Amino acid sequence: MRKDEVFVEIARLLGIKSADTTTPKWFNKRMEALGNILQSMTEEEKAELDEEGARITREGYSDEQKRK
Repeated sequence: MRKDEVFVEIARLLGIKSADTTTPKWFNKRMEALGNILQSMTEEEKAELDEEGARITREGYSDEQKRK
């Protein structure tokens, strides 16, 4: 799951074309958006997400991710 996917779902929930961190009320919709995305994922996609989480736990974030 990537930030852009979450903001697309936040925009859908707010009934607007696009959303970002400057969009009013985006923060209040972030958990609902994440939940909707997780519910729509296949078991394979969820497994990949779990694997990525486990990798980050073991190895930490990459230098590129730290700069974001």
